[in-house]
Amino acid sequence: MPDPIVDCGFFLKNPTGNKRRAIGDDGEVVYEKVPYTIPNPQRLRRWRQTLKHDGSIGPVVLTAHAANLDIEGPQARYYKHKGRMLGWLPTESCPVALIINGEMEAALVCKELRQAVEERDICARGTFGEFEPCKHIHIEKEVRRERRRKETQKKEAEAFGTVKLRADSEQSTLVNVSEAVSATASLVLQIAAWWVGTADKPQTLAEQNFVVQSTDFVGAKIDGQTLEKLMTALQLSAISWETFFYNCQTGELYQDGWTREDEEAAISRNPVLTPPLPKQEDDPDDDEEDDDPDPDDDGDGGE
Repeated sequence: MPDPIVDCGFFLKNPTGNKRRAIGDDGEVVYEKVPYTIPNPQRLRRWRQTLKHDGSIGPVVLTAHAANLDIEGPQARYYKHKGRMLGWLPTESCPVALIINGEMEAALVCKELRQAVEERDICARGTFGEFEPCKHIHIEKEVRRERRRKETQKKEAEAFGTVKLRADSEQSTLVNVSEAVSATASLVLQIAAWWVGTADKPQTLAEQNFVVQSTDFVGAKIDGQTLEKLMTALQLSAISWETFFYNCQTGELYQDGWTREDEEAAISRNPVLTPPLPKQEDDPDDDEEDDDPDPDDDGDGGE
């Protein structure tokens, strides 16, 4: 039966496996098997519970595959180096003790932990564990999560600002192109009008724009807050009806081609809607008073 391959990577680098070179009795080179004990996978710690730089806590796998039992191999060395660079903290240890022992840099933790290092505030053994971290781990976790939330909000704000700048730039470019096309087409029509004899000189038509291109390329509807302010200003006579209609029209609250006269005619055709009055319930005390007989009334009509 062939020997089991414990680590494929090691076997490819060393085809002879866990054997040693020796010289046989006949003088030829032979490879003898070296006793090798495979560690118990159930007792082998393939991962470490770790607090990462973004504030999340989770396992970090130290082995590359199931057959790899070397927890000090390239995979483990890579993640340990990455953890030292990013400030990862194993939850089974006190970060203050790690900094004091020189296993971690103090610049990678928050100011509360640096203060604890100066005060030599190390958590006592037995008061914390891998799944029940010490108080310093909890402090660092909250600080890192708050920093991540702020960074996310900042990125979202920057992304919105970038999109707005890009939209404004595109709008400005399209407006310039539209104005250039309008001026060129107007000039051509001015020369044509002079050529057919409608004007003595083309300069007399220079102030007339025969072609005006639309510059409304991006639809921007008016928001509710702005509309409420405009209605308040209209009711207080701070703005005119024409100004109110213009802002609503540019805010795309009306359909295309809708004019102020159309809106006034539509308003005059519609009756004024008044809110219904609340129904008044009869007071039961009033009914009881009506049912009580008048002591002065003897039933004969006062006779």
